[in-house]
Amino acid sequence: MPNKGELKVISVSRLNYLISHCLSINYPLIKVEGEISQILVSKAKHMYFTLKDEHSCVRCVFFNVDPELLSFNPEDGNQVVVEASPSIYKARGDFQLKVLKIAKSGSGKLFERFLLLSKKLKSEGLFEPENKKEIPSFIESIGIITSLDAAALRDAIITINNIIPRIRVKIFASLVQGDKAPEELIKAINLAESDDDLDVLLLIRGGGSLEDLWAFNNENLIRNLAKVSKPIITGIGHETDTTLSDLVADYRAATPTAAVEIIGVQEQKLIHKFNENRTRLRKTFIDFIRVQEQKFDLLSIKIKSPRDELILKDNNFKHAYLRLIEIKKNLFNTLKYRIDQTERRLSALNPLAILKRGYCVLYKKNYSEVITSINQIVESDQLDVKLFDGNASVLVKNIKKLNK
Repeated sequence: MPNKGELKVISVSRLNYLISHCLSINYPLIKVEGEISQILVSKAKHMYFTLKDEHSCVRCVFFNVDPELLSFNPEDGNQVVVEASPSIYKARGDFQLKVLKIAKSGSGKLFERFLLLSKKLKSEGLFEPENKKEIPSFIESIGIITSLDAAALRDAIITINNIIPRIRVKIFASLVQGDKAPEELIKAINLAESDDDLDVLLLIRGGGSLEDLWAFNNENLIRNLAKVSKPIITGIGHETDTTLSDLVADYRAATPTAAVEIIGVQEQKLIHKFNENRTRLRKTFIDFIRVQEQKFDLLSIKIKSPRDELILKDNNFKHAYLRLIEIKKNLFNTLKYRIDQTERRLSALNPLAILKRGYCVLYKKNYSEVITSINQIVESDQLDVKLFDGNASVLVKNIKKLNK
């Protein structure tokens, strides 16, 4: 046994083992917050990076990373929280963190707030199916609440022009991200709600992180949406994104484009219903004619041979026949009129019918914006025109405003 004050000599390997063992026993799992730097992903899908703060840094390794299972794409400069096991790389004695989970700093707290508020609002019945409003079968005008600079707005307008160009669109501008966004969204929604011309409201924005979409989880906004009398369709973020606004809305679409397509589906259902009614009407007419023909055949069989009876029956038959012809003629005209009326109504619903009558849709250059007012254009503007049978580009040479 060594004398008092005498230290036992150990090998470097033993030293690294003792440190590693001490760490694994006392700190099997820790959470560390810091900024990512010098990130590198190997071909074997191992992620190496440094986690740092103002005063220190530590090396980290994340083995067998599956990008699809990450909530975000880690990059240099990201502020993150890692769940890791501290260890020593025994071959060099380097201290490192073996990362098991990684999340953006604050995301965990936000998600916890999301779950708590979701539970609270659900317990109040705000998400119940019986509170959802039906989308009207015939839609003439919609209101879109979003940012004027959003790609989501451009995508929505393009989709509307492609599948339901007859529908009128009003845009209600608002911030869709940041601390001021919920208040602006509420004002825009209330303004759209007060517009009696609108049949449906679309609340849309593009994708983003939980932080980017957080405005759509604001409690005041959710309660305001629950009180809106018009049907609301949300298209917020991507298919994997879900906000509380989606849960309280009457319909939730995976993307802004998909939100417009829901209205397009309603249009197709209406056209399909008219086609079904027209087919049913024609079948009713054919069935009636067949029944009358059968009655005619029965009358022919019942005619007796005696002369007087034969003459009487013959007269009755001729009278019945003429009456039947008249009935058939009247019924045919009536049914034909109804069919023609149905076909005219159906044609009126055709998105191209308006353009066939000599109207056109006028756009800013490259179809970026629908022109609804003379105030949107100036001389020398190059505009795009959509007609029934094609498109054209025009140059504005003269502008004349109407005095109202």
